[in-house]
Amino acid sequence: MSLFSMDETVEMSIPPYPKIKAPWSLVERLNKEKDITGIFISAHPLDEYKFILENYTTCTIANIPNYKDQPLKLAGIVTKSEHKISKKGTGYGNFMIEDYNGSFEFPLFSEEYLDFKNRLEVGQMVYIRGNNQTSWDGNGTRFKLSNVQQLASTGPSIVDALTVKVPLHLLDESKINRLQNLLLSQKGKSNVKMVLLDVMSAQYLSMVSDEYKVEVNNRLLNEVRELGFDYSLN
Repeated sequence: MSLFSMDETVEMSIPPYPKIKAPWSLVERLNKEKDITGIFISAHPLDEYKFILENYTTCTIANIPNYKDQPLKLAGIVTKSEHKISKKGTGYGNFMIEDYNGSFEFPLFSEEYLDFKNRLEVGQMVYIRGNNQTSWDGNGTRFKLSNVQQLASTGPSIVDALTVKVPLHLLDESKINRLQNLLLSQKGKSNVKMVLLDVMSAQYLSMVSDEYKVEVNNRLLNEVRELGFDYSLN
């Protein structure tokens, strides 16, 4: 068959579809967006753990230099992971973590490097404890890492209790049922506390639930907000 052929009996076969890998995960898709555009477009990898950054970190990553010689709790995504060998044959590395506001680069040496290098691969979202220590000569600082956890496993272990603050004038049977179903759908280990607020008389009643324990996550907190209730995390 050619471009000028008049033979109508020739049929072209449908070309086979190319074989592709499974769809990208959210993190893979966002990393591809940043590789091409330099920014995350459709979302940010840390959005799912935003409540941890807002409630259980000492400061944003950009503000680390302002906190010297004190324990720090930080959360972010690993964006750099370099592994090297020294002249003595020992391993060391340079790593960078990033959150919504900035990035911070730090080295790891010796036992510290061996302990944490596998938890600091590019793309991993981590919860870090450490100390931005003043160097021995007093002319700088060095970040001393003490613990690294995956953010995915940090939430269930770090939140002791969810306190839901319920103004009485907003309460009705529909919202009670929605809140009950929400708590039942997010079973976990964190305690649930309820504070009933009477705005007119400026009084409140605080209660701890014996029946409900939840896993605190973004979905739970977003739906509590949609009900019109404030909350706090302990």
